[in-house]
Amino acid sequence: MVFVFDSNRPSDAVQGIQPKPFRFIKVIGASLTKNDWSFSGRSEISRRTITASVTKSGYQKMMSNWIYQIPNLP
Repeated sequence: MVFVFDSNRPSDAVQGIQPKPFRFIKVIGASLTKNDWSFSGRSEISRRTITASVTKSGYQKMMSNWIYQIPNLP
């Protein structure tokens, strides 16, 4: 499940950006399989964790199963 939101950042006040209300833009989700993920491996001596990313098929599954979406989103 992915939550997409719009809000201010801590640095906005310093940059003179006016406060805005927190709002959810959309919520999407789906039951993904292992084939819907790609994994960026690391070497055996690396201390970093493996990075996982959703593939195009996984993204399409989630977008086709949207749970909430602001109407008339540009």
